[in-house]
Amino acid sequence: MSASAVQNLRTIPRSVTVRVPRSTERALSFFADVTADRRQLLYALTLSEYLEAWLAPPDADGQEQPSVTRSGSAYAIDYRGAEGQTLNIQGLFRTATRDKVIFTFSKCWPKQTRQSLASIRLSGNFARTSLLVKHAGAMPDEEYWWLHDFWDLSLTRLKSLFAPAATRAFLDFTIR
Repeated sequence: MSASAVQNLRTIPRSVTVRVPRSTERALSFFADVTADRRQLLYALTLSEYLEAWLAPPDADGQEQPSVTRSGSAYAIDYRGAEGQTLNIQGLFRTATRDKVIFTFSKCWPKQTRQSLASIRLSGNFARTSLLVKHAGAMPDEEYWWLHDFWDLSLTRLKSLFAPAATRAFLDFTIR
């Protein structure tokens, strides 16, 4: 090896630090049984007036009733907090069939998040329907845990909408 080649090797850095965002492809899965038939549940999952009743961000305490807008396959849900801050969730419904709803999802607060994909599969009989929720996309830790809490709280609220009156009173008490 020549002297100049050895000199070139000495100038190459021994280690290079590459910063990779802690955003990685992840998926969340939730399962819930709801006392409702598939048709009723499909309405609750896709119609604006029902979406605002059960979708709930984890930091929803003290927030006004959400405003839901749906135009064709696009939707937007705006939450306004007690201190005037707003949270916006928006996306597009990709599929809405008798047993499956697939939609894109992105949150705008405190910053814009990457678009992710949520799917909800419905199965069951006339009195009880099972939901399998999968939410996948590239997300940092903070977003992952926010979505975890979002789906946990939202599915609890969805189940309470269809619960018998005595159970609904109990769920209202335990959610608050």
